Amino acid sequence: MANSNALDDSTNIVTATVAAGVVDVTTQSRDASGNNHFSLVFARALGIDTVDIRASAQAKFGGIGSGNVVPLAFSKCESDPFFTLGLQFFPSHGDALADDPAYECVTSSSSGLEVPGGFGWLDHPSGVCSVTVNIADPWVGTNTGADYDADCASRMNEWGSVLNDPSKTVEVLIPIFDDRRGTGASAEFHIEAFAQISIRGWNLAGGSTLPEDYMTPEAKALSKDLKLKNSDNGIFGRFIKKVSLAEVLTLDGPATYGGIGAKLSN
Repeated sequence: MANSNALDDSTNIVTATVAAGVVDVTTQSRDASGNNHFSLVFARALGIDTVDIRASAQAKFGGIGSGNVVPLAFSKCESDPFFTLGLQFFPSHGDALADDPAYECVTSSSSGLEVPGGFGWLDHPSGVCSVTVNIADPWVGTNTGADYDADCASRMNEWGSVLNDPSKTVEVLIPIFDDRRGTGASAEFHIEAFAQISIRGWNLAGGSTLPEDYMTPEAKALSKDLKLKNSDNGIFGRFIKKVSLAEVLTLDGPATYGGIGAKLSN
């Protein structure tokens, strides 16, 4: 893999080791003849005929521990840790569809609280559609009501513009909660891990009216198969494994739902 990532025929991989979430790679430059050194001209006068040019780098990888994410959280009981399911519909909290036995979602925690639907909106600073979540401090406040707010309207419209191009996807990193406590404005979610979801469409009430055209063809087909009504609010999406680690994210978290990132560490 290191050789493939060299992207040329002029680099020799001297060592490539993997241990405890750390990858160390040392490379060596080759000359035009394929030798692992370069012949020198002027330095020969000093008795130095060749030079060995090397470079080393280290990357760390592992589960996401914290980061600035979309203020949206899915329940553990709606998650797909084995990545066996395809496109899913996640009905929102309090939605009538969530009362259907096929969508009943109960947390595995000792509290046994039923979690209608699969997701809830999180408290976030005014003016942005983002919230800092850290599983080392796992309780995050909930944004009351089933609707997303005006702060997220512009971002979701941007997503809709992207989804209008069949060749593009909208992939977001979201928290997964395994418990909740409190009610109303005092309610909180207990964050267990992160996952990346490819959002393929939605039918939501809130800060902006989003027409059906913001659904991908596969989301429209699933909506038809499920016989969803306009009043059935929720999100269409599928769990994916890859995570692109931005600078705002940190590692050392669980990788239960494929939320694995990597970053250059040396």
